[in-house]
Amino acid sequence: MRATLWVLAAILPAQPSAAQGFETLRQATVMVETVGSGGALKGSGVILSSDGIVATAAHVLKGARGARVRMLNGEFLDVIGVIDYDARLDLALIRVKGDGLVSVSAGNSDSVQIGQRLFAIGCPLGLAVSVADGLLSARTTDGGTDLLQISIPVSLGYSGGPVVTENGSVVGIVISTVRGAGATNIGFALPAKYLRQMFDGAAARALRDLADVTREPADSAKGQSLSAGPAAIEPERVNESLTWDFTRLNGVEVSTVRGGQGGVSFATLVQYVVSPGTAGDLVVERRSDTEMREWSATVGLERIRTAFHAGGSNHFIEDVAFVASSDAARLYSSTLEAIGSNYRFKIKAGPFFAGQVPEGVLPPHFLDAAIGALAEAPSSRQTLWLLDPKEGRLVPAVLELGERVLRKIPMGRDGERCGPKARPVKQSHPVLIGTLAIGLTRQPVMVLATPPFLALDDSVTCVWLP
Repeated sequence: MRATLWVLAAILPAQPSAAQGFETLRQATVMVETVGSGGALKGSGVILSSDGIVATAAHVLKGARGARVRMLNGEFLDVIGVIDYDARLDLALIRVKGDGLVSVSAGNSDSVQIGQRLFAIGCPLGLAVSVADGLLSARTTDGGTDLLQISIPVSLGYSGGPVVTENGSVVGIVISTVRGAGATNIGFALPAKYLRQMFDGAAARALRDLADVTREPADSAKGQSLSAGPAAIEPERVNESLTWDFTRLNGVEVSTVRGGQGGVSFATLVQYVVSPGTAGDLVVERRSDTEMREWSATVGLERIRTAFHAGGSNHFIEDVAFVASSDAARLYSSTLEAIGSNYRFKIKAGPFFAGQVPEGVLPPHFLDAAIGALAEAPSSRQTLWLLDPKEGRLVPAVLELGERVLRKIPMGRDGERCGPKARPVKQSHPVLIGTLAIGLTRQPVMVLATPPFLALDDSVTCVWLP
């Protein structure tokens, strides 16, 4: 649930054109590649000095044993050490082996106004340096840290990249974005003021070894890093106050289309199937297929399959796979399985995690199903607990609902499901308006006021209710 914003304000020649300013920013933006027990990971960063000081998000480096950066021209530079690393701010300075590099400086984030147009620069999904735009939506704080909330559609891989104004001033670093549960273009950037503070005096600091800095101690209050495996969860029961009627989901389908910036969009079809299990329980299957499209061509497919045994002790399995259409070798897949008080999580060609799981916890991609199958209409404030298998911890999803209104919902016609050829008809339906918060992320949501209580947003293109 974390991505990138970028933090720098470019110092450009006197009165540069917008094109010249963005070309400098593109040359100063790098892809950060790390290798650790979690496999090879990619994020973004920005060069702050010609002799190789690079800023990125701390979570991009977490658990890394080695790292390098890729320049706009395709050249690779090795990371030779860490200058500063602050997990609380999610900000780090590293040094690469290079000289005479194109660099930029951190600008004044306090001068940016809500509603002002901003740009994020980064390497989404490991692709070339890209630019996306949006607005400064709001200013917020988390644990005493100021944050910029942005409507820029930052994809995976943008983390650590700069957020800039139209005149090329770096005002933030991408640190997270909202994904799933109806979220659309909600991200967060760390203001550039924190970058300026960290950069001050950086050139004189001694370098530290990457693996030593990014590995958290086992007794840390935050738990262990990915390089050491997840911290154990003390067994206990969660979601105990919630009751479900999963039979209401049988045959339900929901399709959405999100994104659209630069011709890229994400089309998702979610289907639910409920059937009797061999142990006398119900098996709830959630099937999700997401096509990543660039203009009219499909460039990637993510497939998620969850089988959740309702009733009794924990029993679920969740498979996730993503493959790029143009490069079958670019495949990511993982399997999460929980039985009783234990779980295990395996990433293909990556690490294996195992630990204890509390009774009643939900798999990470099952939140929409759990909300939809609530036996009673959601209260004004409802908390559901999900499992983060990498970190070995619980994540609260807080649903807050207010007024009941009528909204036009695209409903599937009789006999037509929500496939690619669906011709839904908009029908007035009572919904509850509110927000859904998962960790730092918060996004608007509307929940059907009658069962199944599906959580939707403006990206919905079709709802099929048998």
